[in-house]
Parts: sequence; C-alpha cells; structure tokens
Amino acid sequence: MHPMRFEFEKIKSPIYPAYLHVGDYSIALDPTLILSLKKGAVSCASSTFEEILKMIAGENRYLVEMMKAAEASFDEKSDLIKRLCGEIASL
Repeated sequence: MHPMRFEFEKIKSPIYPAYLHVGDYSIALDPTLILSLKKGAVSCASSTFEEILKMIAGENRYLVEMMKAAEASFDEKSDLIKRLCGEIASL
C-alpha cells in the first residue's frame, strides 16, 4: 500500500500562504494557524501527530478522519512526524 499524499506547501499568497495537502484535498492555512504550527514545531521532538491534527482540524470531524486515514497509510509514523515538522518550520 502506498502512503497518501500528506504534505505542507508554501505559496505566495497573503491570505492563505500555505496549504496542507491530504490525499486529493488541499486545506488552506491562514497566517495565524501557520504561526501556531511553527511555535509547536520548535518542540518537534516531542510533538505528536495528535497535536498537529488538533491544531489544524480542531473539532472538524471530517478533517480529523481524513488526516487520520492519511497517517494510517504510512508505515513509519515517526518519519512522517519529522517530515511534517520540517515542512512546518519552512512555511
């Protein structure tokens, strides 16, 4: 089984300067959320997928389920977290 697409992308837009791509979906990230994610990425070594998920999806069950399905498609969860934290730091 191949892992689903799960990555952050920085773009040149003042309104939504980044997107999170999960499978075939793209989730626009506003500057405030990006700043919160970056503050959390500082402690990336102790970050968990659940913390990242909660910051992005909040209480939106659809996003939570979509992100959990993407995470489940990866064999190495720790590698996924490290990669996501690195991408967050570069936003």
